[in-house]
Amino acid sequence: MGSSPSNETVVMIENLRQEVTRLKCDKLDLLRQNVTCQRDIKRLRERELSLQGDLAAAGKEILRLRDLLKEYMPDMATSPLSISPI
Repeated sequence: MGSSPSNETVVMIENLRQEVTRLKCDKLDLLRQNVTCQRDIKRLRERELSLQGDLAAAGKEILRLRDLLKEYMPDMATSPLSISPI
């Protein structure tokens, strides 16, 4: 005597299958989002390094220009209006 599953059991199994399918789709979406975020993080890190380099170059240029200003206008270097160092 083989007993067949009740209607309630069949419905539960079908609901679980649908839930598993939904979870698999959610997992794939999250994996795609993760890849996108990783790519964005890498791009932002590269941009940060580039901007740090630009900032360092700008700082050096400011120091160079201050030295030129002191050389050509020594009175301005001691003036209270002179630009304070970074």
